[in-house]
Amino acid sequence: MGIIKFFKNLFSTAHESAHNYIPSMMPFLELDIDKIKKDMRLSENGKLRGEKNEPQTESTIYDDMEHEIIMLIESEKKRSIQSYLDSLKTYADRLRSLDIEASISEISATAKEAIVDFKAQVHDGLDQLHQLRRQVVEIEKEKEIFIKIHELNRTASFPQSRILHIGIAFTLLSVESLINGNFLSLGSEFGLLGGVMDALAISALNVGVGMFVGIKIFPNLFHKNNVRKLAGAIGVILFFGFALIFNIVVAHYRDALGGEFPQTAAKLAIKSFHDSPLNISDFKSLMMLWAGLSFSLIAAADGFYMDDRYPGYGKMERRRSEILQDYTDQKSDLMEVLGNTKDNASEEMKKAETEIMFRRKEYYSILDARDRMEASFKSHIKYLEDCSNNLLSVYREANKAVRTVSAPNHFNEHFILKAPADTDIGYPRDTTINDLEEKVKRSTNSLIRRIGNVLKEYERAVERYKQIEQLTLEDFRNGQ
Repeated sequence: MGIIKFFKNLFSTAHESAHNYIPSMMPFLELDIDKIKKDMRLSENGKLRGEKNEPQTESTIYDDMEHEIIMLIESEKKRSIQSYLDSLKTYADRLRSLDIEASISEISATAKEAIVDFKAQVHDGLDQLHQLRRQVVEIEKEKEIFIKIHELNRTASFPQSRILHIGIAFTLLSVESLINGNFLSLGSEFGLLGGVMDALAISALNVGVGMFVGIKIFPNLFHKNNVRKLAGAIGVILFFGFALIFNIVVAHYRDALGGEFPQTAAKLAIKSFHDSPLNISDFKSLMMLWAGLSFSLIAAADGFYMDDRYPGYGKMERRRSEILQDYTDQKSDLMEVLGNTKDNASEEMKKAETEIMFRRKEYYSILDARDRMEASFKSHIKYLEDCSNNLLSVYREANKAVRTVSAPNHFNEHFILKAPADTDIGYPRDTTINDLEEKVKRSTNSLIRRIGNVLKEYERAVERYKQIEQLTLEDFRNGQ
């Protein structure tokens, strides 16, 4: 029977827990009262001591069994207090990590800095526009004087791009070089390649002179000054004379290349021109003559239409357009930058406001969780008190049931488990953010005002940019 009882006890206790708690998700664990009663053998020990009438009737202190029960409960109370302190510390750390006051100060400083930067950006933009506007005013005045001096009553006329005219010039050069190259290849020791090289040099001079005359000489015919007109007319006459003589010489050169002595074609061409300028015997040479004259005249016309017909008018108008375009582009860029800066500043301040409200919400959420923890702790202390009286009652009732004399008076008393005061456990009450709502309200109102200030600064900047457009040359000279 001893062996059977041993194994029975072994298997009956194999699944018992090694601690006195009931598994739970609560912050403070509940005691397994039934297990404690069994482990402490309260009923058995109460009966054994009651049979001996212990403790004595006149005893006023707890006996060993009662003291053991109370020590168990006090130990559990101490463990619960430590768990409570750890939780309070965690909540305190979370509250400190929010650091709402520092966030409010930092956000306020950032908002001020944003406005200062915005004003600095406006100032820099005004300086740039002021300088560009001065150039616009000066070039407008220069144009006004130019028109008045030269008695012009029209706007300048010139192509927006010279690419077409430059393309025409290169086309003339290429086509004339190919045509002449074919004509001049006869008699050249390098054949077609040699003819093309000679033709390229001839065409460059022919077309180049035509372009130069069209750009620089022809416009003088329309100048107000009679001396410039006379110079232009002389230049045009000289050009026609040059073009005619030059192309006749080239035609004689082509004739000489086809003769018996192509190696001395240049000398023979000069002599032939001197002796009889219009005596060109070869039809291809005549074609070269008319083609050269045509290309030269076309090049002159092309050069003439590359700009306004009045000398200097087109150049000045282009410079005016460039300055005005620079001013317009810079103003547009500055307005875009200002708009982006305004939007970014406003957006950042709104984000800051959202961040403050989020931290405020998180702050109260932590406080609420901490208050629930406090209530749970106080309830747990009352629970431990009830547990202690339950255990004491089991022991005392078993003891009184077998006594032959009266039990001590304290057997009928309710044990009171003293709850720790806040000061006893160092309860970390927060006193630094008691006026949180007021601070959050002030900060939010400040951000709203600063957003309004940014908008006002933006509107003021736009107005000042517009005012720059009203400045005259006299204003600049007076230092405005």
